[in-house]
Amino acid sequence: MVTALGYGATGSCAAIRAGLSRPQALDGLVVEDGEGGSQPVTGFPVSGYAEGFFLVGAWLRLAAGSLDDLRHGMEWPSPSDVSFWGRTGLLALTPFIDEARFGWSLGQRPHALVEDFVQPLLTLQHLPVSIERSRPLALGHCGLVAAL
Repeated sequence: MVTALGYGATGSCAAIRAGLSRPQALDGLVVEDGEGGSQPVTGFPVSGYAEGFFLVGAWLRLAAGSLDDLRHGMEWPSPSDVSFWGRTGLLALTPFIDEARFGWSLGQRPHALVEDFVQPLLTLQHLPVSIERSRPLALGHCGLVAAL
C-alpha cells in the first residue's frame, strides 16, 4: 500500500485511523471557480515517491511500491512453485482512460495497458505470473468493485 499518508499498509492504515489527511494543491491543475477566476485542484499526491514520473511511469512506481510492501509483509512462494504461480493472476487497476483526460483512448490502442503497464510491472517485480492470467481494469474508482 502506497498512499499520501505512508509508503506501507501499516503506516497508511494507522494514519487513516488517527484521522490524518494530507490534501494538497496539485501543481499545474486548475479549474474555473465560476466567478471568472480559477482555483487549484486539490488532491492527495504521494509526495516524495512518484515525483518525476508521469502517467504509466507513476502508476508503475506506485504499483511496484505496493507489491514491495506486500512482499515485505509476507514470504512469497518461490518462483519455481508452479502450483502456486500457475493459479495466480494480476488485476491492475487504473484510471478510466479517455481522450479528454489522457489524449488517447483504449479504442485507439486496445492493448496499451497490457503492453505498457501490466507486462512491465510483472517484469520489474520478477513475478512469474502468466500474462494470460493478468489484465488491466481501466475503470477508475469502480475498478476495485469490478475486480472483486
